[in-house]
Amino acid sequence: MENPEGVAGALPSSSSVSQKVFFFVVVFWFFFSVLFFFFLFVLFPFIFISIVYSFVIYVYVYINTCLDLKKLISICLFVCLYFFFWVLVDVIRMQLWSLQRDLPFMACWVTL
Repeated sequence: MENPEGVAGALPSSSSVSQKVFFFVVVFWFFFSVLFFFFLFVLFPFIFISIVYSFVIYVYVYINTCLDLKKLISICLFVCLYFFFWVLVDVIRMQLWSLQRDLPFMACWVTL
């Protein structure tokens, strides 16, 4: 016998649990993006852009799924890998820029 939703002690449905998880992830992602905007936007613009872009992809894919927790976790992993890729690209870009700045003769070869 199932408990009606109005009865105290009734278990929450899986969709309400998924919605709570989604809300938590959205709030966390928003504050994470804001922190990156204030502290690292000048130094790492591609990181902030990739966070926003991956968040848009995440929301779009989540809306098109059936509130499945396994799909939500796989989307989170995809977004984390995407974010890691752009961090790696940006770190390489910054290292090449500092190398080019520190070694002027290499800058001449690069610009040729």
